[in-house]
Amino acid sequence: MNCLSKSSGAYADPAEVLERENSRGPERPIGHRVLRVGSYEGSTLRAQVATLLHELGHVTGGLPDDSDELSGESGRNTDRMLRVCRAQIKATRQQRPSKLK
Repeated sequence: MNCLSKSSGAYADPAEVLERENSRGPERPIGHRVLRVGSYEGSTLRAQVATLLHELGHVTGGLPDDSDELSGESGRNTDRMLRVCRAQIKATRQQRPSKLK
């Protein structure tokens, strides 16, 4: 049985968790959970920056492929990126949404 997150933790929180009996079976919702990107709570600006830096690491060849969700490689890649970029992510100012007039 596989559990999948329907949306990225950096941009939607809480995320819907889906379960699939096998790789070809239908997905069914089994609840919600708060997701994290490294040590950052999902849907925060810092989680978004961390996600973008993680993906940039793939584009530039700095991080290996982690498309197999069950391998744990994505988490290890996030840890690698955070060792190098944590100070820059922490320097990201937490902005409040601007109010519309």
